[in-house]
Amino acid sequence: MYSTVEDSDIAIPDLHFLKQMIGEDVDLLKEVITIFIEEMPSMLKELRESGESRDHEKLRSITHTMLTELSTLGITSVMSDVRAIHRGSWEMKD
Repeated sequence: MYSTVEDSDIAIPDLHFLKQMIGEDVDLLKEVITIFIEEMPSMLKELRESGESRDHEKLRSITHTMLTELSTLGITSVMSDVRAIHRGSWEMKD
């Protein structure tokens, strides 16, 4: 469901999957990808900070949001890792 750049582990969106989700509207396609690119750095920062501070609720929330974003773009290469963090956040103890 995802593609990688040749000789690289960098995941890229599955544009075919994304077009199935939102249709052939190129402007909307660009907007969805742009929003993802703009929001992901802050999500990754929140993920790291909530893990370090053991903020279970924030960790659950941010991983849920990340899973939705990754799924929408068809980026499946990291979803198992994010799911594992999400599941682990339910098991975390103070």
